[in-house]
Amino acid sequence: MQNALKTAGFSVVEIIISLLLVSVALISIASVFPRITGHKEAIREVDIAYSLATDVLESLYNQSLTTPIEAGLDTCLGAVEKGAVSFTACYSVNWAGSGSFMKEAFVTVKWDKLGRDHQVSLSGVVK
Repeated sequence: MQNALKTAGFSVVEIIISLLLVSVALISIASVFPRITGHKEAIREVDIAYSLATDVLESLYNQSLTTPIEAGLDTCLGAVEKGAVSFTACYSVNWAGSGSFMKEAFVTVKWDKLGRDHQVSLSGVVK
């Protein structure tokens, strides 16, 4: 009976070791959160840039339905401010191929974040 009482429960050393392991795990998990926030912000910026590029490409397509767009056209639009970031959209229109009556528009959106240049590009067919 006395033997069973000695083996029941946890010793103070076991509790301290388990608390140490749990605290190390929590600290390592907590150190990931600032990186997640940074990645989330970068993904948001790329999403905004793709949205702007899609808007420009869509407006070029809609414009081409009523008025033909000249091939060889290179244009940069004014800067668009979204939060603390300034996005610049540029596009060029070229013939889709030799003997083709379709033109292809290339849209590039650029922005600078913390001294590093970023860009996304889209292309689509216009008339």
